[in-house]
Amino acid sequence: MLGIALESGGAKGSYHAGVLKAISELNIQYSALTGSSIGAVNAAFAAQGDIDKLCDFWLNIGFDDLFDPLDKPIVELINGELNSAVLKKLKNTLYSTLKSKGISTARMYNMLCSMIDTDRLINSPVDFGLVAVSFPDIKPLYVFKDQMPPQDVCRYILASATFPGFKLTEIENKKYIDGGAYDCCPINMLIDRGCDEVIAVRVFGSGIFRAPERKDVKVTYIEPSGQLGAILGFSKKQAENNINMGYFDAMRRLKNLAGIKYCIDGFDGEIGYSCISQISDNGIDRLACTMRIKSEKSGRRLLLEEIIPALCQLLKLPDSCSYNDILISALENRALRLNIDRYAIYSLHDFLYRVCSDIPDTSMCHPHPKRAVSSIVDVFLSVLYHAM
Repeated sequence: MLGIALESGGAKGSYHAGVLKAISELNIQYSALTGSSIGAVNAAFAAQGDIDKLCDFWLNIGFDDLFDPLDKPIVELINGELNSAVLKKLKNTLYSTLKSKGISTARMYNMLCSMIDTDRLINSPVDFGLVAVSFPDIKPLYVFKDQMPPQDVCRYILASATFPGFKLTEIENKKYIDGGAYDCCPINMLIDRGCDEVIAVRVFGSGIFRAPERKDVKVTYIEPSGQLGAILGFSKKQAENNINMGYFDAMRRLKNLAGIKYCIDGFDGEIGYSCISQISDNGIDRLACTMRIKSEKSGRRLLLEEIIPALCQLLKLPDSCSYNDILISALENRALRLNIDRYAIYSLHDFLYRVCSDIPDTSMCHPHPKRAVSSIVDVFLSVLYHAM
């Protein structure tokens, strides 16, 4: 049984929407969703079958939909956007916010009530759960939809998303704060529910991460390949970027595509080794010269003992990296410098063509499938020669 856990992270949660869209397009069937904070909100949308609605929500939500304009200085403070102008506004705003026991969540609650269809959520074949934290005793509340009174479903979701600094959410005479304060990515909640496989979508917001308690459960992590913006930085441009990033990060991970920043299809597991092993002695000497490596060593020994470690350091790769890692990193670094669109799935040959399209005298940069490895050797060397 497969479950999906969505991590807390405020506006970073737009990343979840892209991941869920990819999972839907790949027709991956899952039995349960859990979430903490914004993860609980997104999990509710997905559990009721509204992935497209979730993406639209993130592309259209703005600050005024969630907060009172008077709370903007506090939100900017949380986002780390503190400057002299904010400080001037903060004095009176902070006083009134503390007097009312936190930033109002009334707009958030009304938004949830208008967009979460409680009947559809409860009757969905996909299970839904969340974590919140009681206050002031700081004890976790793990709850699935069959344990929530229908009239309180949206209040439970709000409780999970009550970020520190927000007005506490009260349910049955008990107050709650953000679920991330105890468990930002409720993987174990799914495992305890019977899932033997979990997709955990991380966004690295604030909160406490609890690793899976059982080692026999397969956990696949999908993590952002770039920056997701501020925790409370709600903007259409950032949301659109995060959705795209989530979609292609998920495609890369779930379809076993090559790449770290890019999605590259058709990258054979032995290409890195084949590529590096076919570099000629002349190519090795030219690399050493280009990288300003002075050594009495020569040939393969110079390549393996001097050039490869220097190349790993240059590309900021660990010593344990594979030849594939070196090849992909070199190609991707050049692709980033050329501003090649990250949000696409490239065939290996198309990617090679793009990364060397502006390098002169590289006739082999238009590879034919029958000579793929030799073509990559030429591309790889050309990229390195022009990268130093």
